[in-house]
Amino acid sequence: MDQDGQNRTQETVLEGEDGPLMILAEDVLEEFEVDDEAPPLESEDESEDESEGIEEHEGNIKLPSGMRLVAEYANGDMEVLGEEGEAGLPTSVADMAVLSFRGHKGPIYAVAINPRDSRSMLTGGGDDRAFFWETTAAAPSVNTSTSMPGLGAVKESEDHGESVNAVGYSHDGSLAATGAYSGKVLVWDAKTRGLLQTLEGPEDVEWLQWHPKGNLLLAGSKDGTVWMWLAVTGECMRVFSGHEDAVTVGMFTSDGKLVVSGSMDGSVRVWGPKAGVCRHVFSGYAFHEGPVTALASHPSDGALLLSGGMDGTARLLHAAGKRVLASMVHSEPTAVGNGGGGASVNGRGKEGGKSEGGVAPMEEDGTGPGTEEGVAGEEVHEGNYSVETVGFSSVLNWCATGGMDGTMKIWDLGNFSCRHVCVHPGLPGVTKLQWHASLPLIYTAATDGVLRLWDARSGALLQAMTGHEDMILDFAVHSADGHMDVVLTGSDDGTAKVFWVDVQRYLQQSCS
Repeated sequence: MDQDGQNRTQETVLEGEDGPLMILAEDVLEEFEVDDEAPPLESEDESEDESEGIEEHEGNIKLPSGMRLVAEYANGDMEVLGEEGEAGLPTSVADMAVLSFRGHKGPIYAVAINPRDSRSMLTGGGDDRAFFWETTAAAPSVNTSTSMPGLGAVKESEDHGESVNAVGYSHDGSLAATGAYSGKVLVWDAKTRGLLQTLEGPEDVEWLQWHPKGNLLLAGSKDGTVWMWLAVTGECMRVFSGHEDAVTVGMFTSDGKLVVSGSMDGSVRVWGPKAGVCRHVFSGYAFHEGPVTALASHPSDGALLLSGGMDGTARLLHAAGKRVLASMVHSEPTAVGNGGGGASVNGRGKEGGKSEGGVAPMEEDGTGPGTEEGVAGEEVHEGNYSVETVGFSSVLNWCATGGMDGTMKIWDLGNFSCRHVCVHPGLPGVTKLQWHASLPLIYTAATDGVLRLWDARSGALLQAMTGHEDMILDFAVHSADGHMDVVLTGSDDGTAKVFWVDVQRYLQQSCS
């Protein structure tokens, strides 16, 4: 059939009050058989309030916000249809976000929430711009009902020349910074959204981080250097040089006393920020056999570090003692599923077998660390073994690693054993994990576009939050005592979403 014929099969013509009304396929939410003798579902004098949250589409057909045309097949499979009625998007999912921001015209690579005001958001994307925007309401107290927030003031930044891949707020929320692959770093007044400084120096920007207690700003570059500025004045304080390849990750330690950087050259360097001297280099034998992809500093002991690498391993380091304390194997190139519930997903192909890093605990019913969605035993494809994200708990003597094998592993720092393997259904790559600031909970984001909340004590999945149509590239969490968590996500689908998460309720359900 020709193209015109295809188009005609996706059109329906109905008689409306003002003449023929054409309905396109993308406007159809669902079809029902109508009983002519049955009364109408809604009153004809429906009030304006009842139509809130409804978006108007072509042909005067109204659909609830976020709804899309879904094709359901006889075998039960479902596909989302694009604008031309073609399949290609993932299975239809409910949008559980309280607000979606659609100002960007490309992927959203970096997000941040103001630490002093959970309504204030900052996002950077592939359209070479950053956006300051805010919600019209803060997250409510736990168990307090409230209306959903709307979109408040929006401020678009100037063109950064290339993709804005790094954003962040200072420790007190008074300043903000945006960085781009063009090498441009801009410092903003977070309240007025006015530009304060344009920082010059690096060839490009791979990442940005603020000092945990001051207004120092740190950035890493693909030219192997790390730059540190006094943000208020724009003065370059130090340039740390020594890496032989791009500096892929970096940070101030949690106490602000050291600078740590990881590189494509497979090394982690520890720097003294005052003198700019490299105090130690972790590299070579018994270290990562490839690029370093992730770094974390312990919340209460800044010198205790955790690194992750493309070789599928994590290393526990002590900067002051200049020692590698432990090596944890998250995943291996030859990893396959164990074929049954129970042990680590990256076991050696034996039922109940264990990885070099430890064994996931068995449940009484013989299954592995099961969740509502994921269970151990799914196949891990060769090559998808890079550790992409790592982090320390602030309330337990544990850490966690997340990888492209589709799992997050929780490790006991007392004996370096693996306590739980949290398997993401379908084994999407885990792009980021973050421990809750004061509870034994972990958030993860993955390439399947789902944000998940886990109970670290049991390894159980507490909630899977859907809404994105493509992978989540970054997320930020704002936690406040007695209030819901506010989580901001940025995705390859070009949207940023705000989720309100009642963590206390999920904890109570997990314990009951």
